[in-house]
Amino acid sequence: MKNESVISNIEDLMASVKYVTMKDGLMTSQADLKLIVGEDKAGELNGYLQVSYNNETLSNIKISDRVLECLVQTKAKIVRRSFN
Repeated sequence: MKNESVISNIEDLMASVKYVTMKDGLMTSQADLKLIVGEDKAGELNGYLQVSYNNETLSNIKISDRVLECLVQTKAKIVRRSFN
């Protein structure tokens, strides 16, 4: 079993995204971010933020339930504003 660290706050998540993109010589704004939620082999729900560029995955950052909830709520607020 692979030991993965879990990002537990937004600040650490943004720092991780910045690190992943900069080590590949990119600006953070050039990366595509995709939220992935799914069950692992043990049936537990896990959330990841996939960082990619030109359809190539640079990293899948594992996030805590709290960070996942925050990202979903933030996206929902943005969508609601766009319809108002």
